[in-house]
Amino acid sequence: MSFLRSLVTNHPLANIAFVVVLLLGLVSYNTMPREQDPEINFNWVSVSAVLPGASAPAAGTSGTLRWQEARPHLPPALMVRRGSALGVFVRQGTGAQASARFVPLPGAQEGRASAVDLPADTPVIVRGQAALQHGQPIDPQAASGATN
Repeated sequence: MSFLRSLVTNHPLANIAFVVVLLLGLVSYNTMPREQDPEINFNWVSVSAVLPGASAPAAGTSGTLRWQEARPHLPPALMVRRGSALGVFVRQGTGAQASARFVPLPGAQEGRASAVDLPADTPVIVRGQAALQHGQPIDPQAASGATN
C-alpha cells in the first residue's frame, strides 16, 4: 500500500513506473512468435490482346471474338479416359486386321475440345469408343453400317 501511496504523491516516480511498464510491454510484444501471412493463389489469368491498327469500339457496343487455330480439334464426346490419360481411339490396320488403338491427348481436359496432332486421314472411332480397349479387334464394316 505504501508503494501505491508513493506513486500518487511522487509524480516523477509514477512517470518512471509508467515508462518501465511501457518498455516491458514493447519488449514482450516484439519477442512473441508470429505466424507468416499465408500465400493465397487464386489461379487468375489476365488476358489482354493488342490488335495493331484497331481502334477501341464505341461504348455500349458488343461484338464477337472468333478464335481460329490451324490444328484440328476433337469434340469432348469422342474422348475416353484410360488410366490417367484422356484420349481417343483410332483404327489401326484394315479389314480383318483392324484393331482399336488408344491415342492419349496431352493437355486434354474433360468437357473441352482438344487439339490433335494426327494425320488428316486417320480414322477416329466415333461409336462405341467407351467400351473399347487398346488393341481390341474391331469390325470396320459394322461401324460404317455397310452390309455384305
